[in-house]
Amino acid sequence: MITLNLRIFKSMLLPRNATVEEYLAPLFKYAPKHVSIKQSDEPLKKGEPLLGFCLTGGTEAPFLQAALENPENPAIILVHNRANSYASGCELAARLNYEHKIGKRAPCVFCSINDEQSVKSIIGAAATASSFAKKHPNLGVIGDPSPWLIASGYFAEKLPGMYNIDLTKIKIEELVQKSVETNVETALEQIVKNYNLDAFTVRCFDLLPHKITSCLEVSKFNDKGITAGCEGDIASATTMMIIRSMAQSPVFMANATGFEDGKATFAHCTIPRTLCTDSTVDTHYESGLGHAVCGRVKEGQWTLAKLGANGDLMTEVVDVKNPSEISPHHCRTQIVVTPPKRLTKKLQRGEVLGNHFLFVPGNIRDELRIFSEVFKQWKPIQ
Repeated sequence: MITLNLRIFKSMLLPRNATVEEYLAPLFKYAPKHVSIKQSDEPLKKGEPLLGFCLTGGTEAPFLQAALENPENPAIILVHNRANSYASGCELAARLNYEHKIGKRAPCVFCSINDEQSVKSIIGAAATASSFAKKHPNLGVIGDPSPWLIASGYFAEKLPGMYNIDLTKIKIEELVQKSVETNVETALEQIVKNYNLDAFTVRCFDLLPHKITSCLEVSKFNDKGITAGCEGDIASATTMMIIRSMAQSPVFMANATGFEDGKATFAHCTIPRTLCTDSTVDTHYESGLGHAVCGRVKEGQWTLAKLGANGDLMTEVVDVKNPSEISPHHCRTQIVVTPPKRLTKKLQRGEVLGNHFLFVPGNIRDELRIFSEVFKQWKPIQ
């Protein structure tokens, strides 16, 4: 459960028979189930959203004062359909948008709590931003990023910090030594504990000379609630952490493997088994060593996403199915994706943000877009 702090701004214009609880009811009804909203005036952490509710008209000035006192905190203007709340929010949005355009404060986003989809997406994005600002989750990079990740490795090492994620570098030799002494899963558990990691990405191909792999272990950690990625891919691991927080689900990290007849194919050896209807354990695709997951996924609507090194976002809702048969030319778990037209064009032209794409069941496209646009770390122009 993620807790969001809410500030309520009201004036003497509150109708005589109205109550705060009555006006707030739609917000609590439509907010994501994993988000708890509580009234609080406690100081904000750097980057934590300023979540404010215009209970009535005449609340522009006190909300503006709070926003100007917290210039590095994105503002969420919550309004409703009564008591001139909406008008108050519109006036406030005009001023805060101006303050952002001239470089004086972070962005703002406007949300009517009577609009279910807006509440779901904006509060979902804000909850992740608030959680990260308060905790600064720790992403461990175990070994250097793989040398082929020229866009997603160290080139992207500033990306986690943009969203209040800390980065910890760990030598691959530590994992190798511990794995040889015990096993890969135990070694990773020790590293997660010793470095207080909330997530990790591992340079897995450096394990192959020792006749060991980490594919099955990465799958297990994702199922246990610790986000885990492959190849030292910093951009993908960062995206996975954000998606997990929003969707409350493990994430499938996969290579793009081809595009034909309007269908895109993706594959990898590390799918979390909770995303599968059934699965078997095979060997790692490239090496034929160790253990990897060959799964049949839960078909239906999934969200595809990837953050680039500078915080650019690529995301769409896609239809995901299992292939009629497993190809011997790709990683063990394979999916067939029917993309919308705009994603089709990007895939055909290579207008993408790396070789790895992230998938999660359901639709969190709007949450991701709002998060990437509004809740990136921001500093005022001096």
